[in-house]
Amino acid sequence: ESTLLKFTPKKKYFEIKNSKNLETITRIFFNQRRKKIKKPINFLFKNKLDILKKLSLDLNLRPQNISPDIFYELTREYENLRC
Repeated sequence: ESTLLKFTPKKKYFEIKNSKNLETITRIFFNQRRKKIKKPINFLFKNKLDILKKLSLDLNLRPQNISPDIFYELTREYENLRC
């Protein structure tokens, strides 16, 4: 028996400067998974209202209810603040 695997590159992907930043973001959000995202947002961003508007986030959501795309966008915003 044989198996043939074919890999195709994604057409849409997110470029982040450092993968450790994504790890930091997800670790902070999932540290207390059942809590709402208000506390991690406050911890990471001083201008949280701008970020919330830009990403259309609701502070009553839980980390497991956020799409991976949002985590990539949060990482991008985090990187922009750190540069």
